[in-house]
Amino acid sequence: WGQLAVMGGAIFYALGGIYARGLRQFPPMVVAAGTVTCSTLVLLPMGLILEGSRVISAQGSSWLAVVTLGFLCTAIAYLLYFRLIAVAGATNAALVTFLIPISASIFGILILHEKLESNMVMGMILIFAGLAVIDGRLWRRGEVE
Repeated sequence: WGQLAVMGGAIFYALGGIYARGLRQFPPMVVAAGTVTCSTLVLLPMGLILEGSRVISAQGSSWLAVVTLGFLCTAIAYLLYFRLIAVAGATNAALVTFLIPISASIFGILILHEKLESNMVMGMILIFAGLAVIDGRLWRRGEVE
């Protein structure tokens, strides 16, 4: 089930970017608020059904962590994402998501004092190479001249 959930998440993430293209006429704040509100309305009942009493009896610090993650890491990220779609388009916004593992590695090194491993460097190189291939500017530069 886990692999199916990951595949479903990736598919719906891609569909969301395509669907968001049609919402360009709305301010990014409205689209982000609608997205987070709808997600909450779907996920909260599911959490209550699946976890029941553990959700209700959670400590205040747990609720604070959930609200903080929901606001800082989700709502603001969605606001930036939909703003990027409005300005640069869905394809370019999707390219930005490839940078997530790189930023996670850098923040892990700087904040958590993790060790820079060779596989991290190789992954970063592969991501940048993939972005260069997808973007295509390297090949278009030769055609323009």
